[in-house]
Amino acid sequence: MNRIKTIAILMFVMVSLTALAQPGDRERIKQLKIAFITEELHLTQEEGQRFWPLFNAFEEERHGHEKRMRKMFKALEEKTNLTAQDVLQANDKATEDRIAMAKSEQKYIQEVTSLLGAERTLTLLRSEEKFRKRVLEEIRDRRK
Repeated sequence: MNRIKTIAILMFVMVSLTALAQPGDRERIKQLKIAFITEELHLTQEEGQRFWPLFNAFEEERHGHEKRMRKMFKALEEKTNLTAQDVLQANDKATEDRIAMAKSEQKYIQEVTSLLGAERTLTLLRSEEKFRKRVLEEIRDRRK
């Protein structure tokens, strides 16, 4: 029964990704990711109530770091008279952001591990990677 449920959800995810109207439809992809991870982790309702706020806060923080770095590098690309000092400062800021992101991820992993245990935390990390690969494959397939 569990296999049938898993296959049905995977099919739903693949069909839903195919049906995405806009490439930037983040909210829909986020919903699909939530469904996928919930199924992969076999979260109970109680676990879900404790896990999803952690997950959402971490995702929001990660997105903020990535957005700041993209904005900074875009500003560098648009600058006409780029100096070595500009590049060094940008590198320092990007490194600081990456360090902050790594610390944030470390804290998140520790919190998730205390909630779900080490084995399910590993399952979470694998599930996120598996979902990311499927989304990228779907995007590639659509472009063909």
